Amino acid sequence: MNKLLVLLLITLSNTYAQENTQKLKVVDYTLEQNFDLSSTKKSILTFNSTQSKYQEEKGDIKAIPENAQVRDLSGSNSTFYNVNLKDRTLKMKTQLDGETMIVKEDLPAIEWNIKPDSTREIMGFNCIEAEAVFRGRFYTAWFSPEIPVPFGPWKLQGLPGLILEAYDKMDEVHFYATQLKYEQGSLKELNISNENDVGREISLKDYIELRQKDVEKQLAKILAALPRDTKVSNIKTSKYKGLELEYPWDN
Repeated sequence: MNKLLVLLLITLSNTYAQENTQKLKVVDYTLEQNFDLSSTKKSILTFNSTQSKYQEEKGDIKAIPENAQVRDLSGSNSTFYNVNLKDRTLKMKTQLDGETMIVKEDLPAIEWNIKPDSTREIMGFNCIEAEAVFRGRFYTAWFSPEIPVPFGPWKLQGLPGLILEAYDKMDEVHFYATQLKYEQGSLKELNISNENDVGREISLKDYIELRQKDVEKQLAKILAALPRDTKVSNIKTSKYKGLELEYPWDN
């Protein structure tokens, strides 16, 4: 990322923030996922100058194949992602096999390539295109330096402006803002609650391993429930497929 460009964007962002007395505090997003099953999720991003909370609701599956066995591994409750710029951490609060877990990791340093000549307007804000590879997916993001916070949906962050839209090259993941909500006052006045502090804290690597074991356990239950004379062949326990396809510890 060009340092001079970043400095210019931040300067413009700070000028806009000082002139705008109505502060953007909350953004509603929609997440469309096209994996083996297509689904749509609603989410809410709340932020102040140093923290953000992304609350992702349980998704609605668009189409379920006949006789499919479907189980949501994230549990029935919302999943939360908290970004803290002060201690450079990212925490996810989720459920696995009925247990609430706090998955903690260092805030990922996403290496964005900003394309200053590629611009468009989203919801009344001037946006700039950026690209990056993150956890095995190639993302295109549109961020607005007019909204001076480095946050975005899910774990996507680190640009000199709020991310209003992002999608991957495989057309499997698409985040887009649907509503902007304003409040009077400073960003520093907004309190970000700490829902992520309640639960068993675990590392990202340990959580991924537990989640894969849970997938295998659920498959074993399905096979065990089949009639004895049922013939099953070519059954393989595949790697769980979600937003993240690769991790820092992979080869």
